[in-house]
Amino acid sequence: VTMFGLKQWYQRRVAITAGGGIIAMSSYLPLRNTLEATGTVSENRDVRILMCHGTADPVVDHSFGQASSRLLRKYSTNVTFKTYPGLMHGACPEELTDIKKFIEERVREVS
Repeated sequence: VTMFGLKQWYQRRVAITAGGGIIAMSSYLPLRNTLEATGTVSENRDVRILMCHGTADPVVDHSFGQASSRLLRKYSTNVTFKTYPGLMHGACPEELTDIKKFIEERVREVS
């Protein structure tokens, strides 16, 4: 299972098999202050996370995404944060290529 989301979707409690992953585009952790209390930290320590964010995003500031990735890295080494210079709140070919690669790697691991 791979979860994919744009914006703040991952404020919900999520449990995923270790073979899958999370893709978060232009996102941040709005419930960051309650992350440990939710119990999801230990349940999802091995889940791979790809976070993608543009530097020109006017909706969710790039620094929010960066801060969220730093917080997640306190609990897991499986967090990758990708920055796309000049990208607003959307997607670009480089980002889509990174997402495709992330999914292909997860599919290979599970097969």
